[in-house]
Amino acid sequence: MSDNIQVGGTGTETRSTIGARIPGWRAVYGVAGVILAFCAYAFYLTTTFDEVPAALGQGVPPHQFPQLMIAIIAVLAIVMVVETRKFPPKKRAPVPPLVFMTAGLLAVSVLAIHWIGIIAAVMIVCALLPILWGDRRFLSVGVFTVVFPILTFLLFSEILEIRFPKGFVEKLFY
Repeated sequence: MSDNIQVGGTGTETRSTIGARIPGWRAVYGVAGVILAFCAYAFYLTTTFDEVPAALGQGVPPHQFPQLMIAIIAVLAIVMVVETRKFPPKKRAPVPPLVFMTAGLLAVSVLAIHWIGIIAAVMIVCALLPILWGDRRFLSVGVFTVVFPILTFLLFSEILEIRFPKGFVEKLFY
């Protein structure tokens, strides 16, 4: 089998030179590089964790779970590059504006959690996100807006005993 490929009427080129001609190829390397650099830095940070005393050392030490997650992310970044060599990226349609509006809403809600609290922030997202996505069943959205955040908060605070940052809504009740 020959290592030459016919590319769009320009003649034959070897597999080693075709990578530079594929649109988006440099972007894949760039994204993978940024991800791997982040993984290296995050892994370094996990080596600075305090040691857990032997009396408290039950189960997985605090540094191992983040290191496992970081290793998985790094492996997936490498797989992304390898898969791109096998299946070059295709020209894709532009990202719809709805994606950016959704990301903006979520970013604003995350930033607002410290001021308004987790319940209010989740209620705002539960109210605005379905409407942003085109849902016009306002009664269903209203029920979802009230019930989901309260049940989620009760699950985490009462059953799992995980405390969230208190905003003005939570400070009104306790």
